[in-house]
Formats: sequence, structure tokens, C-alpha cells
Amino acid sequence: MKHIIEFIEEVVCYEEKINPECLHTKSMKREWCGPRQIIMSLAYEYGLGDGLTYSSVSRYFDRDHATVIHARKSVQNDYDTDKLFRAKIDKYRNILTSILKSEKREELMDVYSRNIKSLPTEEDKRSLLIKMIEPLEKELQSLNFQYNDVKNRLYILKDVIQKTAV
Repeated sequence: MKHIIEFIEEVVCYEEKINPECLHTKSMKREWCGPRQIIMSLAYEYGLGDGLTYSSVSRYFDRDHATVIHARKSVQNDYDTDKLFRAKIDKYRNILTSILKSEKREELMDVYSRNIKSLPTEEDKRSLLIKMIEPLEKELQSLNFQYNDVKNRLYILKDVIQKTAV
């Protein structure tokens, strides 16, 4: 049976459209730090019955137990003060509760496992961005050429006007 923290990670990552590998780095990027804190908080919340402690949750992300305590406080603070964040956490709790209480728990958990594998990695995203940049650079070169051509014509016209004014 899959460990509860892995499943929570799959649910949050799928809903946030991020690759779980990103959460296991030392990066403090908000796009990864926020979901990692949510996962830590929910893992502790849902994993108490399975014996999860602050230390066991922190080891999953190669952090220390104080990080999980901080994550829980941050998530709770955002939950209490931000309506959109509250809705997001409530959504995750509804998904987790409905699946974990289901008789088809394992099958439903496998669906998330299959879906999470289809998310692009950071390298995939980088490659896509590079592919998008190349045609834009070519277009910029073309526009620069056109700009310089118009600029030269303008200088010629100004020169002609000055000579005819004399």
C-alpha cells in the first residue's frame, strides 16, 4: 500500500500542475515552497492515524521537524486569512477524505499516480520555452532590419528636405 504522504503529494502536485520532483529540492521558490508546506501540513493531519510524526514528514522532504511545524503554522495562518487559500485547502481535504474513506481507495490512489506521471518536468518546460524563444528571436531580427531600413529612409528624406529648403 502506498504511504499516505506520497498520495497527498500526488494529489496536491496534480491539482497544482507541478512535478513532485521539484518539491524534493532545496529550492525556496514560492511555486514549490507553498505546495510543499501544504503537503507537509496535510500529511501530518491525515497521517496521525498511520503514525506520521513531524520527524517522519520532514524526512520525506529531507528537512527537519521544525520545517513541518513552520509549514503547519503557515498553512493555518493562510487558511484563516485568505479565502482563496481556504477554498484550495478545503478542496484538497475533500478529495483526500473522499478517496481515503472509499472502498476503492487503492484504485483511486492509482489514478492520481498515473496522472502525476504525465506532468511535465522542469526540463520539459525549459525545452518548450527555448523552442518558443527561437522564432521570437528571428522575428526580432527581422523587425530590427525593418526598423533600420525605415530609419535610413527617414534620414534620406530629411536630407532631401534640407537641401531643397536652401
